[in-house]
Amino acid sequence: MSARDAAVHSDGGSALSGPSSGSTLEIIGEFLSARGRSAATAASLSIVSEGTNANTGLTHVRLGQQVNGLSVYGTYVKATLNSDGELIHLIELLADPSSRVTTTSIDADDALRAALNRNFPTYGGSLSQGAVSGNETEFSNDGFFYENPTATKVAAPLAGGALQEAYLVVAWSDADNLLYHTLVGSGGQILNNELRTNTDSYSIFPGRPPRDATEETANAPVH
Repeated sequence: MSARDAAVHSDGGSALSGPSSGSTLEIIGEFLSARGRSAATAASLSIVSEGTNANTGLTHVRLGQQVNGLSVYGTYVKATLNSDGELIHLIELLADPSSRVTTTSIDADDALRAALNRNFPTYGGSLSQGAVSGNETEFSNDGFFYENPTATKVAAPLAGGALQEAYLVVAWSDADNLLYHTLVGSGGQILNNELRTNTDSYSIFPGRPPRDATEETANAPVH
């Protein structure tokens, strides 16, 4: 992962930006621009999750990044704003959206095969392509998997700032409850492999709509 990461905190209770009635994206985009990020970087961001704590009035938001219609793997902005629209905390890991995205030499089937060979070497089944939605391809399930495996085309940051098409394969075995997120690059190279176990935890904003939700901690999937 070659994207830069940086954390910015308020000092002594002071805000990082002044009061604003602008949108979350506008506030964060203006702040990033003031810190030297390009207009293209701000334009590549979109909201993944957003929720306001009813007790503190603080809004917690996570942004993702897209380039050429592809989500950029591993990139994000996590920020906290107060009720006046002031930014009080921000951490980001972003790629340069002006970098050319090189095409991959594999397809979703190849990516799935590479991921299964890596994580489930004894699996001897055969999966066929099912529904395709946008950049995501879903595969059939022969009973080995808890859910249908998927392969989603993304942009992967590489050394030197380049971006390459890759596939994020999600496969979750039923019997042993192993959930893998595997990033497969050109030629079937495994760029990143993450095992998500039932001991993991993460922050969520439950409820509808997200702005009315309070942040909670949830355990990773267990079935």
